[in-house]
Amino acid sequence: MDNQLEVIIKESNLEPTKARYILDNFQHYFELASEWEKKAKTIKGFKTGHIASWGRQIRSYVLHPYKLVKDLRTNYEETNTDKVLDGEIEGFIEAYLKNPKS
Repeated sequence: MDNQLEVIIKESNLEPTKARYILDNFQHYFELASEWEKKAKTIKGFKTGHIASWGRQIRSYVLHPYKLVKDLRTNYEETNTDKVLDGEIEGFIEAYLKNPKS
């Protein structure tokens, strides 16, 4: 750091205190840039190229204004939503097993 300070003083013809101030600020911004670069690399690692969507949604639950649970793979529908929400999904399982597309 002292070598850098000497170069700044010599080449810019600045007072040592001003040169020290410039050097300290430069190093501070360099450290910030280094941190930002690390964060950018971390964020880039999270990106997979896939866009979040509802593409894997299996069932649609409508509770208002009417009640309906629909399996989007088989088109099986159940209007007794309380029964489905309580875990009785045998109808959905049977429809899935009978569906040739699944």
